Amino acid sequence: MFRTLVTLGAAAALAAPAAALTVVDLDGRTNASWNGTNAVSLTLGQGRYQVRFVEGAFTSHNRWSGTATGCNSAGTSCTRGWENIAFFYLGANDFDRTNDLRVGEFAYFKTRPGAFANALSYLTEFVVPAGGATVSFYIPDTKVTDNVGGVSLGVSAIPEAKTWAMLIAGFGLVGLAMRRRRTEAAAHTA
Repeated sequence: MFRTLVTLGAAAALAAPAAALTVVDLDGRTNASWNGTNAVSLTLGQGRYQVRFVEGAFTSHNRWSGTATGCNSAGTSCTRGWENIAFFYLGANDFDRTNDLRVGEFAYFKTRPGAFANALSYLTEFVVPAGGATVSFYIPDTKVTDNVGGVSLGVSAIPEAKTWAMLIAGFGLVGLAMRRRRTEAAAHTA
């Protein structure tokens, strides 16, 4: 029975491999511009993807030399402060952000941890067309010399529906095998 379960479990795992997470670190100075000219690029194959903030080399970025002003008593709603926002585009850069996608928002916090905690709720999905595409990520800003920190983004593929169906079928086979073994064991003891 154990051997059957291991075999079926391995088959189910191969049918639906876990989506690998690629971390893209964007430095607030090096990878910031208003039109994506200093972007970090990835080449991705056809499929659906998601991008979200993760803890990597960076957790948050600040456009004002690390200062935060105008914050309420909770350290939120600042007029300047720590934030998590990034833009990205597929294919060629249009240099005016017309077709660029965004993860995060222009929301400022008193501390890096506050900004990062807020950013964990953001998730943006996008589709890479047939043949694949280059996807380029950047922090939107016009004056980068006073920037501090940066953001880290996790990019992962979203499994297709047929992959999920194969995984569910694999678990069904495991359950069926377990039931069959119990029935056989009961027949032998009777």
